[in-house]
Amino acid sequence: NTPSNEAARLYDLALDQLVYYYDHPSYMGLLATMRKMLQADPDFIPGLLLVSSLKMFMSKDRAARAEFDDICTRFPREEMNSWHRAHLDAARCLYREDLIGALKRYSDTSKTWPYDLHSLNLGFVLGLVTGQTHYMRDIPLAALPHYKAHHPHYGLVHGKLCFGYAE
Repeated sequence: NTPSNEAARLYDLALDQLVYYYDHPSYMGLLATMRKMLQADPDFIPGLLLVSSLKMFMSKDRAARAEFDDICTRFPREEMNSWHRAHLDAARCLYREDLIGALKRYSDTSKTWPYDLHSLNLGFVLGLVTGQTHYMRDIPLAALPHYKAHHPHYGLVHGKLCFGYAE
């Protein structure tokens, strides 16, 4: 996805900060990590879609939508791989403020790619915000068989599943 090892490393670090809800002090937090990631590779599609999705989810800012328009112009959907297209489709729903549509796409994506923390987390959070709380159970439940005890996100998936059952 990127010739930049630094962009890939920072993408993983950004996802960890996102799913564990913490700002890594060595990297000055999630926003700084994402900024550095895109500086390392301004054409890194997963990073661009992560940043764009978060911005559109958290605000109705026109600049966030303009950034998404730019991504769609620079990287035509038909030239993307299936994982990128899945994230693009979810982001397109966020662009239209269709939270349920984005939730369903993130749910589908997390079933196809169970280690995809971007889909796992945004789908989980959208389940909470939209009141579609069964997704908070179903998304981690579908991913769980792929996580073994030695996997670094094993506890995260179990925690989300427990919270999902409680909701």
